[in-house]
Amino acid sequence: MEISFFVHATEDTDKCSNAVKNILPNNLQSEIAFVEDTLQGHYDNPIIVFKTIIRNEMLVTDVFRYFFSRLEDGEKKLLLSDLENRIDDKGNLYIRLDKQEAYCGNIRLGQTDPIHFKIRIQRKVRSDILKVIIRLQS
Repeated sequence: MEISFFVHATEDTDKCSNAVKNILPNNLQSEIAFVEDTLQGHYDNPIIVFKTIIRNEMLVTDVFRYFFSRLEDGEKKLLLSDLENRIDDKGNLYIRLDKQEAYCGNIRLGQTDPIHFKIRIQRKVRSDILKVIIRLQS
């Protein structure tokens, strides 16, 4: 699982980091470390990219279960109904969560300035991926 997010020059780095911590299980918040890289925006403004990769399958499952369990039912249905568009040919599942909502302690799907999740699922067949996701939500 890869988790990444951007911090723009107008944003507070600590607030953005706290928003991401809010979508992680409490027991993993201090265990997951992000690497940061500074990029240059279109108008020469600094943009910091934070990224972490979680390779431990149990941790990936814990993180996914945690944020999936905190999604509202309507958001879960939206995610499941849109699965075909969120999985690439290599079996990667892409999910974007609203960073502003995460800062407030809520987990919502989002497209504008999101927290990015890229989840590599071992099984490359889409129907198998759907079965894995349905199993994880229980």
